[in-house]
Amino acid sequence: LEEGGQRLEWQEPAAEPAKPLPGLVMDDSAASTTGSWQSGTLTPISGVAYLHDGNEGKGEKSVTFEVKVPKPGDYQVNFLYVAHANRSTKTRVTVAIGDEKKEIVVNQRERDGNGKSLGTSRIETVITITVANRDTDGFVVVDGVQLLPR
Repeated sequence: LEEGGQRLEWQEPAAEPAKPLPGLVMDDSAASTTGSWQSGTLTPISGVAYLHDGNEGKGEKSVTFEVKVPKPGDYQVNFLYVAHANRSTKTRVTVAIGDEKKEIVVNQRERDGNGKSLGTSRIETVITITVANRDTDGFVVVDGVQLLPR
């Protein structure tokens, strides 16, 4: 086979970066992680890849984004992920601004736009968004977060 120029090892093709999104976008590559996450490249929304939990280690994994806004204001907060039928319908996303926290359960089999809107929030300086795989029923996928000024 080698003499005939056949390839004996599979080489992943280089993934192409996703198209730029408006607003303030933080890719999963800039987030902090807990636990062992795997990289996926099936049409990422942000960057060249996304993270997934391998549908394993439930309750042991999380991804945290700490986003500093350029100026205080109201921002629509979007959780970016690639929707698919094997995703969790019970992905827990915690949004923390100052002393206030709220947990939102996201069905990652569905999306509105490039993921799911987590609502509009007043942000003075920093917002922290944490995605966890506790009590989920499928793959948890994390590609990034997006803030759109309102």
